[in-house]
Formats: sequence, C-alpha cells, structure tokens
Amino acid sequence: MSDPSLALKLGQWLYSIVHKPLKKLWHGGKIIFFRFRNRKSALTEAKAKQVATSILGGDVSTAIPFRNISTKHILMAVLRRSSKKDFDWRVFLLEQLGSTFQVVWKSEMLSSFTKSQIEVQDIDGDGNWEIIYDDQSFGTGGGSRSLHVYFPVSKKLHSLTESLNWQNLSGAVSPEVTIEPEGDSKLASQIESVGSKRGFLRPSAEIDFDKPEFAAQRWHKENGKFPQGKIKIHYYKGLPHVLSTLVATERASGRLWLSFFKGLLIEYDLVKDQHFVVYSPACFYNWVNCMSFDGERLWCGVHCMNGLISYEPRTGILVKYERSQGKELPQIEAVSNEWGVLVLNKTLRLPVSGFPRPVQRPILPGMPSS
Repeated sequence: MSDPSLALKLGQWLYSIVHKPLKKLWHGGKIIFFRFRNRKSALTEAKAKQVATSILGGDVSTAIPFRNISTKHILMAVLRRSSKKDFDWRVFLLEQLGSTFQVVWKSEMLSSFTKSQIEVQDIDGDGNWEIIYDDQSFGTGGGSRSLHVYFPVSKKLHSLTESLNWQNLSGAVSPEVTIEPEGDSKLASQIESVGSKRGFLRPSAEIDFDKPEFAAQRWHKENGKFPQGKIKIHYYKGLPHVLSTLVATERASGRLWLSFFKGLLIEYDLVKDQHFVVYSPACFYNWVNCMSFDGERLWCGVHCMNGLISYEPRTGILVKYERSQGKELPQIEAVSNEWGVLVLNKTLRLPVSGFPRPVQRPILPGMPSS
C-alpha cells in the first residue's frame, strides 16, 4: 500500500510544475478574448472628441477611446489646449462614470509649441493600454525631447529623455539619455522599444578628430577648457568650413586669424593653406569678439567674460588676463595697440609690459617637450 504523504508530495510537485505555465496560458487566453471582443472602438472618433470637449472645454485636438482588461469602464486619452490661440497642451485620461466621464489624470503642461503625437498601446502585453505621448523643448543653449508613458493601472508616469547642452563646446556631441524612474529593467526595455520606433535612441555621432567638424572637441580633449600655457595644435587642410557668422579678423604677414560667432578662434596659414584652432570657448557665449596683433602677441576681447586673452604665435602660448597693475579688467569690446600700449574699449590705456608672459619651465632630459 502506497504512502499517502508521498502521493500528496508528488501531487504538490506536479502542481508546482504546471501551475505557472497554465496560469500564464489562461491569462494569455483571457487577453486574446478581451481584445477580440473589443476590437471595435466603443466610441467613434467624432463622438469621443465631442464627449471630451463637453468635459474639458477648450480645443480638443485628439481623443482616443479604449478599454482595459482591468476595468469595465470606457477610458479616453485626450490631448487638449485652452484655445486654438494657446499653447498650453496637456494630456488627460478620462474614465466613464455612469453615463458621463470624469478626469482621473492629467499631465503637466507640455513644453512644446507644436502638437504632440499621442497614442495608446499595450506595451507590456497585460491587456491594459498605456498612453504614449512626446514633448520637446529647445533653446539657443540646449534642448531636450521626451517620450512619456502613463500606466493607468499603476497610475505612474515613466519618461525617456534625451538632453543636449549645445553651449558646452567641451562636452558631448550626442544627447544624454535618462529613463525615470529608474530600477525596472523590464519596463526600461519596453520603453526603449517604443522610443526606438518613434525616432528616439538613434546611433551616436561618430567622432573623427582628424575631421575639421570635430576641431573643437579635439582642442578641448588635448588642451582642457583653458590651458593657460602652450597649446597643442592640429592642422587641417584648407580654409575652415564654419557655418557661423564671422565676427572678427586680424592679419599679420602670412597669418590670418578668424573668430566665429559662438565658436572658434582659428589661425589660417595663407602660404601653406592650412588652419588650426587657437582657442575654443568651453561655453559658446565666450567667443572672441575683437582682436589686435602687436607684432608678438594677439590680444583678444571675449564676449561675456572680463579681461583679455593673448596668444603668442612664436611660442604657441595662450594666456588669460583678468587683472593688470592690480586692477580688475572689464569686459573688452574693442582692443588696439599703440607703441607698446593696449587701448581697451577706446578709453582704457594699459602698457603691454603690465601683462607678463608665463614663465616656461626648462625641459630636462627625459621630459616630454609638450
């Protein structure tokens, strides 16, 4: 006669093996049946917009009715602004309450002036649709764009954001990517899939430091934000190909210095037909706005920065001066030189001798030369 406890344990073991697969199969079947039963929208697009307008007022651009397996009520994702003259876009989630609808969630006001793309999609395959919409904000110094996914069941908003700081010329050329909140790898993978389909997460820029379009990145890689000493240079063939406006120029024999709006100070060799970067601002607001060559040093005023910078072609030394003769220097908008005297902003006269060159350490045997 068999042991009853052994049979019980065997039954429990068999149940543990088949329970999870059967439960998963059962749940999957329920989802398939639910989707089949609700393959036709509960409301037409026109009717949905009419209902949403009656609840929210203003200008309803999009209204998408849908059903979730977790509730018997009709849900509706809505994109709305106060009027056609306004840009206060928000996304709303409406839920059926009796014969009417109520607002159960609304987004923060979107930053974008243009109409957002909004859709509903079951990104995790649980039979419940999520609301997906995008937003973007760009300015002269940087920008970001985001993909937002709102989960009605958990009442949580998750976001994928790509941010880029254009004003930092010493920084990255590809956007920084963040997913908030962090910690859920499966959810992050689902949002990654949705984002890729909507144009996010594109391949990073391929940087080639031998190409002139990456001259600023190379300069900062080899010299830092500001070297205050001898710079390391790299020659590029021909004239610089820069789309920015030319702000200031200075010429001395076979050299031509070119400064560009929110960009680089470049030296062009007229004889050898080649150029290199003399100075790249870490912040693109600090471009060279005026310059003058005294035969030994190129003196430059810098936008949004007090003081002067000087460059000595013979030694390749770049220096920043914030003071002279014990006094702080103002922001320089104009510079010229008259027989060993710098004339700053057309009124301030200071001797060149008041701007000493940095002392260069002697090169000892075994030390690198640069």
